[in-house]
Amino acid sequence: MPEGLVTTLAEAVRTLVRPRDHLHFASLPYRSNAGILAISAAFHGTDPQFVISTSGFHSTAHLLPALGLGRRYIASFFGDNYPTPRPNPLYDALDQRGELEIWSLLSLVMALRAGALGLPFAVTRSLVDTDLGVELAAANRVRFAADPFGGTDEVALVAPLRPDLTLVHAHLGDADGNLLIAPAGCEGAWGA
Repeated sequence: MPEGLVTTLAEAVRTLVRPRDHLHFASLPYRSNAGILAISAAFHGTDPQFVISTSGFHSTAHLLPALGLGRRYIASFFGDNYPTPRPNPLYDALDQRGELEIWSLLSLVMALRAGALGLPFAVTRSLVDTDLGVELAAANRVRFAADPFGGTDEVALVAPLRPDLTLVHAHLGDADGNLLIAPAGCEGAWGA
């Protein structure tokens, strides 16, 4: 990498991204579409077996599974969002092969938060008695437990997500590494 913190995105991808990495494309609500394009260009025609997560696979993010860059895709939405939200056939085959890991947006953010804080799990009731919770439990991403304080409610323990690299869109940056990022919405700062 060139001296200092200034480099091209293509060089940063060559230097920092490795096959089998867990790559997270943070949604703030915008995401690093330039990062998606740079990774797609660098790894097109290879089989890097990435785990790729983002809040939703739509628009530019379709490129990552279309090129077969992942072995697992984690999100709360897989489809098209324009002109109206709808399924996309690209994800049918991936779902059939068991490569999709579908989370609720709340549980995805909680898993990122647990990972960022170094916690062994997050706790939620939102997945209890849901098909989504059952599917995540089958994938060993969620476990159900009794309330340890004696309550009668069951809780879901959500495994943390700890990406190897998170790509974040910044509006401006300088040679010292200072970035201007608009206030975090969607998944908040936890993805970053």
